Amino acid sequence: MSAAVSSTFFSRFDVLRLATVFREQSRDGRKLPPHLNALLHRLAIEPERAPCEMPPDVVTMNSLARIRDCSDGKLVEYRLVYPFDADASANRISVLTPTGSAMLGARVGDVLEIPTPGATLRLKVDAIVYQPEADGRFDL
Repeated sequence: MSAAVSSTFFSRFDVLRLATVFREQSRDGRKLPPHLNALLHRLAIEPERAPCEMPPDVVTMNSLARIRDCSDGKLVEYRLVYPFDADASANRISVLTPTGSAMLGARVGDVLEIPTPGATLRLKVDAIVYQPEADGRFDL
């Protein structure tokens, strides 16, 4: 994943919770796919913020983001969730998917480039419809 990304921040709670998810993914010596290695790298080098200090224009876990496909302008709202809450039919995207891992930490206006077998998907974060931290929800 690459992105034209402005300053990225991660919620400290998201980083701690994702550590458990990644331990599960890599147990038994399983190798992580490239997009998850890239996310792990970003989580390691980008600054963390206390949830109450998260800018409201950042995609955090359980955020609902309005995403624009740069190729056709189509808008879709995706909720970024942990794997056990994923449901493609309800646009609940797991953070472990290429799109979900690209969304985490992105800000409104960022363009995410997601490699696919046929081409690179370009998605723009148009708006954050709901962010738990902005709503004072630190339990999600």
